[in-house]
Amino acid sequence: NSGTSALIAGLIGIGVSQGDEVLVPAYTYIATAAAVLAIGAFPVLVEVDASLSICPDDMEQKISDRTRAVIPVHMRGTPCRIDQIVEIARRRGIAVLEDVAQANGGLFKGKALGTFGDAGIFSLQHFKIITAGEGGIVITNQKKIYERAAVYHDSAFAFWMEAQAISPEAIAAWKSLSFVGENYRMSELHGAVALEQLKKRDRILSRTREIKKRLWSACEKIPGAEMAPVNDREGDCGISLVFYMADATKATVIADALRAEGVQCGTMFSKHIPDRHVFHHWNYIMDKGSPHRNGYPWTLEQAPPHISYSREMCPKTIRFLERAVIMPITQLMSDRYIDQVVIAIERVGGDRKI
Repeated sequence: NSGTSALIAGLIGIGVSQGDEVLVPAYTYIATAAAVLAIGAFPVLVEVDASLSICPDDMEQKISDRTRAVIPVHMRGTPCRIDQIVEIARRRGIAVLEDVAQANGGLFKGKALGTFGDAGIFSLQHFKIITAGEGGIVITNQKKIYERAAVYHDSAFAFWMEAQAISPEAIAAWKSLSFVGENYRMSELHGAVALEQLKKRDRILSRTREIKKRLWSACEKIPGAEMAPVNDREGDCGISLVFYMADATKATVIADALRAEGVQCGTMFSKHIPDRHVFHHWNYIMDKGSPHRNGYPWTLEQAPPHISYSREMCPKTIRFLERAVIMPITQLMSDRYIDQVVIAIERVGGDRKI
């Protein structure tokens, strides 16, 4: 019934348990880390690289004997370096759960995002590329992961499957899979909407990719601008464009100038505006908040305590974000509007004082 519940079911599916550590990028929506906490595991924050997705080098540095999985997130429709991430994970013996909530339909080297790891999750929330209003999806090609995720997402799933089983072996198999779950089912109405909306996905992405190419050509000419690397230009969903300025002040100046010309854009980090995509503003994680009077899950920490958080951790991530300028892209942007945006970017870029 949501991308968050898909993450939780996916984590159960791949075998993450209480007390385990799960690597998550320091730049992702807070739900990625919250899903880890929801099952009593601990998120370990990993720096992002210039593509604003999880950095494989820092990821490997933060693997410990308690690490069970990594959740690479394809942020803002842009593929992360998923081939390197999977290679490290396989070599180090940890599972991979891809978070594709913001990149439905994205590709890496011609292969669909969400199909590289042990499992992948998608969101159908109303801000996503494809929406049913709300909803989530878990995909995997491993039967055990599918069964565990399905049982957890519906507390009666194993009972229904047992009742429908024909052979004694199948009945016994479902009985052995009977464990407590939640009620994360998507409603039939949301499912019907999602099936229809999904038919539009490739057409939407064709348009956003076309728009991004035009805006990219304009933005890369802005004096001092450095385009954020995209790990696969053809597979990128094209729903956002990011470039860097030399420092936070210059990023703010250029963003303000573009907005003054009517261009939708903004900077990506402020200590004063609580963007929950940035770890700095994950209050209940930074401060180890709990809804339980016994402090769960933090009271599960082994001695000595092995998880610590601070708003100063992951400084490379903050340096990238505070220098970044982002432009959102939607398929509703007309050619006439894009022409006007390009003219505005060229006008701002022509001011060498910025």
